Order: sequence, then C-alpha cells, then structure tokens
Amino acid sequence: MLAQLNFLNGPLRGQRVAVKIAQRFILGRGVDVSLQIPDPGVSRQHAVVELETNGWMFVTDLGSSNGTFVAGRQIAPNVRTRVPAGETLALGQNEIAFDLEGADAASAKEDSRTKRLDAPLLPTEEFELIGQIGRGATGRVYAVRQKMFDRTVAAKVLRNQPALGDEDRQRFVREGQLASRIRSPHVVEVYDIRLAYGRVVLLMELVDGPSLLDRLQSGPIEVSEVLRIGQQVALGLAAAHEAGVIHRDVKPANILLSPQGVAKVSDFGIAKDLQQSAESLTRLGEGLGTLAYVSPEQALEAKKVDTRTDIYGLGATLYHALAGAPPFTPTSARVLIEIMHTPAPPLRSRRPHVPKPVAALIHRMLAKEPDQRPASATEVAQELAALRAALYSDGADPNAYDTSEDRIEPDTDPAR
Repeated sequence: MLAQLNFLNGPLRGQRVAVKIAQRFILGRGVDVSLQIPDPGVSRQHAVVELETNGWMFVTDLGSSNGTFVAGRQIAPNVRTRVPAGETLALGQNEIAFDLEGADAASAKEDSRTKRLDAPLLPTEEFELIGQIGRGATGRVYAVRQKMFDRTVAAKVLRNQPALGDEDRQRFVREGQLASRIRSPHVVEVYDIRLAYGRVVLLMELVDGPSLLDRLQSGPIEVSEVLRIGQQVALGLAAAHEAGVIHRDVKPANILLSPQGVAKVSDFGIAKDLQQSAESLTRLGEGLGTLAYVSPEQALEAKKVDTRTDIYGLGATLYHALAGAPPFTPTSARVLIEIMHTPAPPLRSRRPHVPKPVAALIHRMLAKEPDQRPASATEVAQELAALRAALYSDGADPNAYDTSEDRIEPDTDPAR
C-alpha cells in the first residue's frame, strides 16, 4: 500500500511524493535523509515521519532549530506525536498533507486502537496528554504534562490486554519499584506508580533526547564521546548496584541521551532485585536480555547473575558504539555458543584508530569469566574517566598511544 505526501507550500510546492506504508523516514535539508527539502528553515535532520497500515501518521521532531508543527501547533522535540486525520504537517516554509491510497479513512478512525489512544490515559484534571513517544511488547510510553507541577513527564502504560495476567502487572509494578530505589543523575527517575482507568501507569522523568541506538544509526561515535557516555552509564549502574538492583538488559536502546549531554540508564523491566533471596516473578526463559549484549553467564542462567553481568552489557554497548556493531550479532543459531565460548573479535580490527588502552578495557569488560572483568561499575567509571583525561583533556598527547592501523599485529591478544 502507498501513501502520498503532498507539498502545499514551500520550495517543493505542488509536488507529490509516493511513500510506502509501514516505513519510517527522515525529512531534512541534509544529504543523509530519506526526503531532502531545500529550505534553509529546515534543519539537516529535521523530523522523522512514520506511516502505519491503519492510516495513522506519527511525526517526531529531532530537535530542529525552527520546530515542527502539527495542525498549526508546535510539537515538543523528540516526542512521537500523532498527526490527526485531515491535518497538515509544517516545517520551515513547507506545509505537507498526507493522503492514504486504498485505505478506508472512516474505518481507520473507528479502529479500536484509536479509541484506546483517545480514551483518558490519566485523570484529565491532573494531566494533559501530549503524544506517544515509544512502545514495546507490553506497553506504550506517552509524554504528558503534569498540571500541578507544570512539568512534562513520561507515562509508561501497561497495555490493557486479555493476554496480560496478574503476574505481568506485578512485574510492571516491580519495574517501577526497583527503579524508584535508585538515586542517580544517570538513571531515569521514577516519580510515581498509578492505577488509572484499570491500567497501571509509571510516571517517570522525560528525557528529551534520543537513545544511544538512535545516535548509532548514523554510524560509530568518536572515541572521546564514547568514553564520556560510558563513564556516565557506569556511574548510573553503580548507583543501581548500590541500591541492590541489577539491570540485566544494558544496551544502546536503554541508554537515553539528554540535550545537555547527560546519559541515563532506562528500562528496568527485567532487573534483578538483590534484596530478595529468590525471584518468584522470574519464569523460565525470562531475564535473558538482548542476545547481542548478554553476558555468557546470563545466557546460561539469568537468575544466578551478579552485578558483573551489567559490566559485560556495558562493554558490548561501548564496543558497538565504537565499531558500529556489537561483538556478536544474533543472526544464527550459533550465537549462544559464540557468546559463551568465542572471544569477541578484536575491536581494533574493526576500528583501527581506537587507542589500545581503550580497546583493552572494553575487552576486559567482555571477558567470558566474570572474575576477569573489572570488579565493579565504579571501577569501570574511574578507568573510563582516567582514559578520557589522559587521551583527550587539554594538554594530553593523542599520539602517546599507538592508534595506527599498520601496526596492528595478527596475534592472539584481543586488545590489539
């Protein structure tokens, strides 16, 4: 099925662009976007547009200089916002209408999901719904304005589905309870847990920025920036461990980046509570995490991991940020064998200009045996800070370490 974007104003006025339904594309004036708009009022990467098969259109402003407007109102940056049927999207001088070919708009309006979205999410005397910013297997995340405090927060809502039972709701509440114990500027704060209209809602800090995974869509990140992000994430994990919480799903998608440059750990959905002797809510096969970033011991038995599984997950995340891909990609049935028995491919073979001590630390974090990894997240944060200071602070000599491609020897040391 196809849709059309009709340019009503601006440099592309009169043009109609056919796009496929169920795809996500970027609008902007840069060369690395899906649809280039030659307008100085449009940022290089201005907004993401998503088209869904039920006739919905969503737009997310990517922190543009001049803003994105839906139905004449500017939307909040980095908030996934629905474009109502019949309304237009505006950026710069451009006004864009959306036409769905071959779909019954009336039917789309009556879709039960539309009814759920339009139904009250939270008490309207306390909250104002701004828009949806994310969704997962069991829930959706919305931006809402908390009127009493005049602040915008994130509301994570458990889907009210028959397939979700009491245990699912208990796990959702438990996620909020565990995260609320942690006090760190590098962990997304949980403010409250509500029961509204029969649904469980977590009220959380809204991070007005992309995830690290979003950032990696444009390729690997500079080493100094990876060290800075890694240090902050390690501090967040250290605070979680101090509070008796193991994350168990550290990965780029669960690291949020604020416009001020602060990295924050999010999503404690499969976290382990160290203050409980047994995990009555962890069923067989749960708590595995995401294969590309999961530690060998967690892949073997998720219940028996300790805080060092998060150190492995952070190591795999930093490897991905530097190399452009995680050490192991789950594309075959052998991936579990590789995670448990095969050393991670040398980082410097994928990105030769990574300094040797940086690669060495990341490979220690990826050690198969937990005892061979750094002992704590605090230790990792200290090492990352020391490396960044030695390599990239004022007066540091970037040539003090060998970063040249031609000196990499084909030996068995994974840090080379």
